[in-house]
Amino acid sequence: MNDSPYNACDYLCERCKETDNCSVYQSLKEKELLNQLAGKDKDDPENFLQDVQESLNEAKEMLEKMAAELNVDPDEIADIEDVNIKHVEDDPLYKLAHDFTMKTHHFLKEVKILINQDAKTCFEDIAWYHTLVSVKIYRAIGSAYDGLIEDAINSTGVALKSLNLCIKAFNDIAIIHPDISKKCRMLSKTARAIKKGIEVRFITDSFN
Repeated sequence: MNDSPYNACDYLCERCKETDNCSVYQSLKEKELLNQLAGKDKDDPENFLQDVQESLNEAKEMLEKMAAELNVDPDEIADIEDVNIKHVEDDPLYKLAHDFTMKTHHFLKEVKILINQDAKTCFEDIAWYHTLVSVKIYRAIGSAYDGLIEDAINSTGVALKSLNLCIKAFNDIAIIHPDISKKCRMLSKTARAIKKGIEVRFITDSFN
């Protein structure tokens, strides 16, 4: 497995212990410093959108250059991706993960006003990690389908970490807020079922 820290990234830089070794993080900090020197307000929506556009342009140029060097037709890749998307979206494990993400999203909207200071960190963990579950499982299934085993393993690693943190957070919130414990237990149960699905397919089965 590649040891580059961003291969199994959960995008939470402020909690990461590998930022000194991460070229993506260093690039972001360099851009932030340049913006400060230029007197740009990082919280200004216009500056934020400009940075996003610049990043997208850089990514597009890089992909076009790579395609030209490899003599690859982007239209042919798009046709293959359409087939892969259909394959992944019909997968039962992805459907369960997507359902978990959507139900958790609605749960967070419903209980936000109820959450007290003791449960704030738990709420924030769920808010961040629940979206990664379906995204990383989607990528893992697609990568495995394409034979990209290392990428699939990295993606399932992030999904499992996200599920573990969500399960712990749901269980803690259930104790702190007994009035919403039933919903917490239901979502925690679904998260454990997704974990089991990942372990059976990607750990016990496919890669042994």
